[in-house]
Amino acid sequence: MRIFHFLKKLFTSPAIFIITFLAISFSAGVCYLNRNTSLKPGEAGWEGYPDFRVLYNAGAKLSSYISSSEVKVADNDNVYNKNEPFYHFRYSPVTAFVMIPFSYISSPHTALFVWSALIIFVFLFTLLLFVRHMQKTFGLNNTQK
Repeated sequence: MRIFHFLKKLFTSPAIFIITFLAISFSAGVCYLNRNTSLKPGEAGWEGYPDFRVLYNAGAKLSSYISSSEVKVADNDNVYNKNEPFYHFRYSPVTAFVMIPFSYISSPHTALFVWSALIIFVFLFTLLLFVRHMQKTFGLNNTQK
């Protein structure tokens, strides 16, 4: 019976829901992050996350391209280099611009942690906006029991 009371409180109290959501999301993210990246010096830092690696490298390439005084046209400086041995960048140029701040973080492990935290907060914010929209659309309020 206590479980049902907790679940009711979890889904009716925004503060409890947010705290529970963040605790579960961050603990799962940290566990997964520690299994798939490395903090050891001299290692690339990656063992997993191929998509984030592509985005991170595209941000770094674009950043170096923008900050240099000379315009480089070598293939290895091209963000859309299809000769990459792994995945190559297939996204809009705006995505590479968004990834520039992450490329300034020297540790891929830390960059991925910041990226994951940002995604968790954006998802939570979107979820809360959706709930608010549904409450307004269907005339629901928090005082109903």
